[in-house]
Amino acid sequence: MASPPQRVTRTAAVQGIKIVYDSYGFGDEALVFIHGWSCSRQLWASQSPLYETHRSILVDLPGHGDSDSPHIDYQIELFAHAVKVVVEQERVRKVVLVAHSMGGPIATMFLRLFAPCPAAAVDAPSLQNSVIIAGIVYVDSFLHLPESYMTLQQRQSLGKSLEDDDAFIAKVNRLFTSDTGETVRETVLRTMLATPKHVRARATTSKVIPHAMAYDEVYGQVPAINIVAPSCPPAHGHWFHHLPLLKIKKMTGVSHWLFLEKPEQFNMEVEGFLRDNNLLLNTN
Repeated sequence: MASPPQRVTRTAAVQGIKIVYDSYGFGDEALVFIHGWSCSRQLWASQSPLYETHRSILVDLPGHGDSDSPHIDYQIELFAHAVKVVVEQERVRKVVLVAHSMGGPIATMFLRLFAPCPAAAVDAPSLQNSVIIAGIVYVDSFLHLPESYMTLQQRQSLGKSLEDDDAFIAKVNRLFTSDTGETVRETVLRTMLATPKHVRARATTSKVIPHAMAYDEVYGQVPAINIVAPSCPPAHGHWFHHLPLLKIKKMTGVSHWLFLEKPEQFNMEVEGFLRDNNLLLNTN
C-alpha cells in the first residue's frame, strides 16, 4: 500500500504579502481548500483523507495563519488573487474549490475573475491564462458576504467592535450549537483568536464592496454544492441563477463547523460530489 504523500509547505507572494500554503501530491489538477474568516489551513486537519488521496493545496489567506498580516483593507478580491497566485505557482490548471464560510464568496470571486464566463468574449486576453474551475464545494457558506449588505457606517461599527475580544468571542460562540463538543470549541476559538485583531476586524468589513454580478454572469457549466448545517439560511434565488447546477446538502446535528464535528460524513459528501461529477482529479 502506497504511503500518503508528504506535505510540502511553500510560500508565494501577492501584492508584496507572503502567503503560506501546504501542497500535497503532484499534478495539474487539485482540490484547493479555502478557510473561513479568522481561521487558517490548520482547521482542515480532519480532511486529511481527502488531501492525502487527491492532489491538494491548503492556503492561509493574507492576514491569516502563517501568512503575512499587514495593516491594509482586506478585500475579497485580494483573497481571490492570493489563491490564484498559489495555484499558478503550483502549475495547477484545473481546480475544485473547497471553501468554508467567508471562503465561499472568495471561491465565487475566484470563479468570476479567473474562469471564462460563457457570456464573456472568448478572445478576451484576460481569459488566455484562465483556470478551469471544475467545481465548487461551499461549506456552510453564502454567495456574498452578509456584511456586503450593510452600509459603510454599519461595517465600520462592526469592525471596531470585533477588535474587542469579548465581543469577538461572543460572535464566534453564536456559531456553535449545544451539540458542539468542547474540543471543537477550543480548537476553533484558539485558531480564530490567533488571527491579528486588525485582520479579523477588516476581513469582512472592507470599505470596498465586491463588484456586482451582471445578470448574464451565469456559470452553467460549473457543478457546485453547499454542504450546510441546519442553521444555515436558505440560499437566495440569485445564487441558483448564477450557478444553476448548485445543490444543497444538509447535515444534521452540526453547527457552522460541520467539517470538524462530523469529518467522516463531510469527507464522504465531498468524495460523492467529486464522483458524481466525474471530478476525481489526480489521485496520490
